[in-house]
Amino acid sequence: MVLKNDQTVVCAFRRQAAARAESVALWGRGRAGWRSWSWKQWEERARQVAAAFVQLGVESGDRVALLLGTRPEWAVLEQGILQAGGIVCSLYPANPLERTCFMLEDAGARVAVCEGARRARELLQQRARLPRLEHVICFEPEPEPGERSEDAMLAAACWREESSVLPSLPQLFALGEQRLPELRPELERRERDLHPAGWASLYYTSGTTRVPKGVRLSHTNLLYASQACADAMRRECAILEPGSVLLVAAPLAHLLGRMNLGLIYQGGASAALESDPARLIQSCAEVGASFFAAPPLVYERLHARLAGAGPCALHAELGGSARWLGCAGAGLAPHITQWFWDAGLPLIESYGATEVGVASMGQLEGMRIGSVGRPQPGTRLRVAPDGELWINGPGVMLGYHNRPEDDAAAFELRQGERWFRSGDIGHIDADGYVWIMGRKNELFKSSSAGWISPSHLEAQLKQACPLIAHAFAIGAGRPHVVALLALEPGQLASDERAVLAELRRDIAALNARLSPHERIQRFSVLEAGFEKDEFTELGKPRRAVTLERHAARIDALYAEHDGCAPQAVEPAP
Repeated sequence: MVLKNDQTVVCAFRRQAAARAESVALWGRGRAGWRSWSWKQWEERARQVAAAFVQLGVESGDRVALLLGTRPEWAVLEQGILQAGGIVCSLYPANPLERTCFMLEDAGARVAVCEGARRARELLQQRARLPRLEHVICFEPEPEPGERSEDAMLAAACWREESSVLPSLPQLFALGEQRLPELRPELERRERDLHPAGWASLYYTSGTTRVPKGVRLSHTNLLYASQACADAMRRECAILEPGSVLLVAAPLAHLLGRMNLGLIYQGGASAALESDPARLIQSCAEVGASFFAAPPLVYERLHARLAGAGPCALHAELGGSARWLGCAGAGLAPHITQWFWDAGLPLIESYGATEVGVASMGQLEGMRIGSVGRPQPGTRLRVAPDGELWINGPGVMLGYHNRPEDDAAAFELRQGERWFRSGDIGHIDADGYVWIMGRKNELFKSSSAGWISPSHLEAQLKQACPLIAHAFAIGAGRPHVVALLALEPGQLASDERAVLAELRRDIAALNARLSPHERIQRFSVLEAGFEKDEFTELGKPRRAVTLERHAARIDALYAEHDGCAPQAVEPAP
């Protein structure tokens, strides 16, 4: 697949807005229910945003940070920033203040749009460490009629105290509307200067390591990710036609959410943006979504709740309109994927990263459960001698922001071609299907023998033991493998002795199928489960955090004596 030379994110948006002006483009949840935005309304607001940012001093190439959830206003602001020649820096609104300040300073953001006045006030109090941050804009959630929320009053107070604060998006729109006639020639010039290979967005890696890295993405990078997926959908399942609704609940601070939003630039469907991922299933039914993509945890929970109820219960739960589901962000246990297919609802796994977009994707025809499909058209994957996957194609990033040393380590030049070192271990079979084993830096050897992929072992644990919600395998440099387990809610409260006995039986049965060096010798159940910060927003484990937090419990698992928490597993035959 080759992108046209005139393709930028703004050009793709303009084409759809011109062709479908009065059609619904976006849906968003307000307090009174779902409300719609037409392509024409989106375009008008985006122009106002662009003019407002130029009036505030944003120059071409300046970074504007969006600290917002998944909502239509994010899409409006993104278009406005790009039309003003700016770079969109999308951050998780719930990030701790320290992490947010690090990213804002690293990005060199001149403007930040915050969800809630409290975060705006926190940033204003950090001005000494954010010298380049000139303006803060508050996004106030929709109030009840006649209501003046505490957040609105706090925003107004911030505005009175600090002239660089705009207390609401409506005031940003009003500023842009006022200045648009005068600034239109400048905006047209900036839009003409946009180039497909030009820098468009700055995304930060999900944070499985301690320090997140800024990933610079071009217009081509952003469009390619969505266009390749849209082409596959058109070939196999017509879910992008006018009248269809795509549900976007993944955070727009993650490329998965942004890619799903970008699908509507490729067809006539509209996008429903849900700011609360916990409402994904409810929203799918409410808007009659034909497609959504989500991390594995969503599908694991659906399977756990409905596995015994039959296919009709699954389709009813999702509202009856879903025809295709996507899974990304981490691997999914094959038996769960198979369950969705057996229920008549194809669940397609894909493989990618912030640095490369979607590198490969499963298909309806010839799907192989457990594989992440074949490489996308235009993308090439190769397996290095040590098993690491290298990736070349239109989705590969421009580079890391402010990190030349990480750039040098991330790329391999071969015969004049630039290959991204993915850090993932995998293989490509004779038919071109890609299979992922795990992260290169997570593979470990016990002191006995043999390489072990913790993510692969954890997936097998969850498959073998339905009681397990999360598993964490440990064994690097240790004499054998042990595991920390978190159970599905309420399991221990019923009959703890029976639950532990069932876990021992299931793990012993799994051990019989594993290589000797992979077998889990002992485990410990975390009564309160893992904490939220031990996972990224899409459910990937932050292993360093878990190893540090539970160091004493892990050491106890390797102690010679039998404590109360550690549970021995009967040796496999």
